[in-house]
Amino acid sequence: MERQIKRAENTHAWAFDATTWIDPKERITACDAKTENGPLTITNLQFTDAAIVIWLAGGGDDIRQVVNVEFLTSGGRRLQYRFACYTFGTAPTIVRVELLGPPVVLVGFTHPDKPPEPVELPEITVTPSSLTFPLTGVRQVSDPQTLTMENTGEVPVFLRAITMAGPFHQKNGSEEILQPGDSYPISVTFSPQVAGDFTGSISIDINDGGKQYATFSGTAEIGTRITTSGNQLITGAGENFRLRSINWFGAETDIYVPHGLWARSYTAIIDQIKAMGFNSIRLPLSGDLLTAGRGVPAGSINYDLNPALVGKTAFEVLSAIITYCDEKEIYVILDHHRRAAGNGADGSPVSDTYPLATWITNWQSLAQAFSGLQYVLGADLHNEPYSLSWPVWAGYAEQCGNAIHHVAPHWLIFVEGVGSVDGDSYWWGGQLAGVATRPVRLNQANRVVYSPHEYGQSVGQQSWLAYDGQATPANWPMNLYAVWRKYWGFIVENNVAPVWIGEFGGKFGTNGTGDLGIAPHAEYESQWLYHLELYMNGDFDGDGDKDLPAASEGISFCYWAFNPNSGDTGGIVQDDWTAPQAFKLRLLDPIMAGVPLDYLTSLDPISASEVVDADLMLVNHNGTDYSLRVSELTTLQRNKLYEPGVVHWFATNVNPNAKYSGQTWILVPGLEKTVRLAKADGSDLLATGGADTATIAKANLPQVALSVSGTAETKDLGTRTTSNTGAHSHSWGTGIQKQGGSDQAVAGSAQGGYGQTSTDGNHEHSVALGLHDHAVSGQTENMGSGQSLGIKNAYVVLAAWYRVS
Repeated sequence: MERQIKRAENTHAWAFDATTWIDPKERITACDAKTENGPLTITNLQFTDAAIVIWLAGGGDDIRQVVNVEFLTSGGRRLQYRFACYTFGTAPTIVRVELLGPPVVLVGFTHPDKPPEPVELPEITVTPSSLTFPLTGVRQVSDPQTLTMENTGEVPVFLRAITMAGPFHQKNGSEEILQPGDSYPISVTFSPQVAGDFTGSISIDINDGGKQYATFSGTAEIGTRITTSGNQLITGAGENFRLRSINWFGAETDIYVPHGLWARSYTAIIDQIKAMGFNSIRLPLSGDLLTAGRGVPAGSINYDLNPALVGKTAFEVLSAIITYCDEKEIYVILDHHRRAAGNGADGSPVSDTYPLATWITNWQSLAQAFSGLQYVLGADLHNEPYSLSWPVWAGYAEQCGNAIHHVAPHWLIFVEGVGSVDGDSYWWGGQLAGVATRPVRLNQANRVVYSPHEYGQSVGQQSWLAYDGQATPANWPMNLYAVWRKYWGFIVENNVAPVWIGEFGGKFGTNGTGDLGIAPHAEYESQWLYHLELYMNGDFDGDGDKDLPAASEGISFCYWAFNPNSGDTGGIVQDDWTAPQAFKLRLLDPIMAGVPLDYLTSLDPISASEVVDADLMLVNHNGTDYSLRVSELTTLQRNKLYEPGVVHWFATNVNPNAKYSGQTWILVPGLEKTVRLAKADGSDLLATGGADTATIAKANLPQVALSVSGTAETKDLGTRTTSNTGAHSHSWGTGIQKQGGSDQAVAGSAQGGYGQTSTDGNHEHSVALGLHDHAVSGQTENMGSGQSLGIKNAYVVLAAWYRVS
């Protein structure tokens, strides 16, 4: 039997841990304790779910008494425990006083030398009595605020429960029993799920039924600020978010402004970046750019194309670009690329001439300048700090990140990798293995994003990559998944933090004018990108299944680069700074637009003899046979052909809901169109536009006669000469001789023959015909026989259907 010892003149608190007596799911619901007849008295009893405390007073000199404890559990069990209490010394006289009203019992003692004193009840205080939280985004978690809970009484306090009201949450490190004078912090956060004004409170039960000790208030809004939760970026509306970024470099070089402003306006470049589908831009810069009054070298900007930049310093040009991005709702990530203006990486944010304090001060200046712009997302602290160890770099990142948060507490802090960890080297900026044992911890919660750099064959030689004319690595390209997981992918896979691949890209066989098959290693580099995109989309082992939860967004990224003058990789536009590199954009479709790649990843090695399923098709790639389900490929092609959210046209006798299982379509009433299918001879099938020809014969003309009337054209026939003929003579004397040209007879003449004139020879005459015309009238014969002419064409009436899903 357990034995307790006390002096008779003192009180004694006996505590009993019942966890070994009751089941894990049980709790104590009632408790009673009694002493055997004698001077020992029970003055108070309290219990928690799994503990009992009994206060004992009195007793005598060299007295032993047994205490019987009985308690009930939530499982309906009645348990008993007994212990012995030995007392010595002289006990005071105990007086019990019961007050009417609330069930409060005060116990005091009498002693020959002093008056009775009341027994203390448990008591705690919580300070402060109220907390007000700053504006917080919906489904985001505020920075924690602290309450202090202190046992200000004289007896131990048993914490039965801490209850929060409203969208507020608490964490504490308190023990179940709080001893007199002990205090513990309670960390309180505000995590609203909808917009609005909220109030709440904290209530603490110390076996007194619980009462309210502090109140809270906070306001939630749907904003544009981005925070983190696990491996996800979270919008102000509480939705998972993916950064689809592109690098636009140049401000880190010795011209101090982004490249290309000599060829285009900055607004046109930003507009094109947004039209391509990117939602954010990484802007590299140098510490030199922040020198007060830093000018822009001549020729760096075409001011005819950029009149708004006339007379501006380099920093003012940067401000104009960032402000326009904010107006166009494009996020900006500022990148401290180098300490001094120049090209490439310098390995560290600090040097003898550019100390840690300068680096931090420059970042605070940038935060001060741009923290008020909603779409300035945060700080990429330094580009590729390859010369630093991971512990040193992580410490720098924490110092700088916390300093930035003093000015811009909402900014995300992007932390790149180093060059080597424990002698294991990787791409500069890509080696993040140190995060596993030494993560970056900022005072501001939910703000760290890790940013590896990841490249393929265009940038350099690596043992895990395949190259033209060289033996491929073992298990290429499936070997890549373990490489990514080892150096940075574990951060996402283990839900440590979000990852934003701050640089990746390549030539993929293209040149500056968009020609294909020019640069080396094109096929291998395309394979590298294809599998990287699978990994970024959440397929962490290349088996075709997404390993991220269904509602999660894939890994964020930042393509290198918009600029065509990147020597290693080229750009997303051609050398003219305008024409897109269409092939590269197509390669980025899986991460830009979420184009499914299941039809590639579902290929399974198989031999020709194993193809027994009618739905399987055998394909061969690089000498290996694979099987592919025709039904899956058909479904994929159908989904690509009939995209959701678009109106498609079907013949009126086709219902796509019935024809294509798994899809949902809505008929658009009253919207129809007639489509010509082909010419009569079957050619021009389904062509847009087109024209038919036909030969019309006389017989096809109407069987009618036409009346005709009119006047011939007036014509001058001129003068004509008769033919040279007409020789003749004349007889005379057959009548009365007349006087020439008259009817008067010649004197003395008489009727009768007088003789024959001589013969006149052949002769001609001239006749003047002059101007004249002729009137014409009449009727034609029938034009034709009236035979019909047949031209055949095929048409179909189409109905409009809208695909919902």
